[in-house]
Amino acid sequence: MKLSAEETTRLMNEGKTDWDRLRREKASGIEPDRDIDEGEFDWSLTQTEVPRPKRAISVCLEADVLEFFRSQRRGAVTRPA
Repeated sequence: MKLSAEETTRLMNEGKTDWDRLRREKASGIEPDRDIDEGEFDWSLTQTEVPRPKRAISVCLEADVLEFFRSQRRGAVTRPA
């Protein structure tokens, strides 16, 4: 199935929520079903770790190797200020 750009944008913005049904249910006093993943969260079961600080290093690279890493993504290799 081929869609125009306008149809694709409309479908992406619509989502899958049946807003009219939710409005009718709210008007008649029906509460929406709770999501299974929704609810209380027991924070006592969590564990946190403090990340180790990063260390600065200095590396000498051939110009073509450095250019390769720089071309991979913006900010991947930067020069210290």
